[in-house]
Amino acid sequence: MALPGREQFRSAVLRYIELPGAKFFKAIKFTPNGITILGFLITVVSAYLVGAGWLLAGGIVFLFGGGLDLMDGALARLTGTSSPFGALLDSVFDRLSEAALFVGLGVYVMRDDISEDRQIFFITVLLLALIFSQGVSYL
Repeated sequence: MALPGREQFRSAVLRYIELPGAKFFKAIKFTPNGITILGFLITVVSAYLVGAGWLLAGGIVFLFGGGLDLMDGALARLTGTSSPFGALLDSVFDRLSEAALFVGLGVYVMRDDISEDRQIFFITVLLLALIFSQGVSYL
């Protein structure tokens, strides 16, 4: 059962975010795979920021990098360049992006001045989140 309003929300995201973004990247001659790699690199920067203690800045940068994930598929559909390789590349780099952020969070917690018990708890929760996020690919 779909959530009420889900289709309207998805349609608005497509119309006002994905398509204009895809048209912009097409105009500057970017490829869908290029957007995938760019999004990953931006996410690695966000992971560094989080690890350095800049949580808000890292979160904002991560949202921007993750937002680019909307554009690669839209650009592939817009230009007729969808391919199994592109879909695989996108999927792999989505998981690597998540893992990078989890590494940044792990570094942040190990550098923070909190008790060892809280560190162990946080790292355990972080590893579980990493495991489950990686499992998304298999579903």
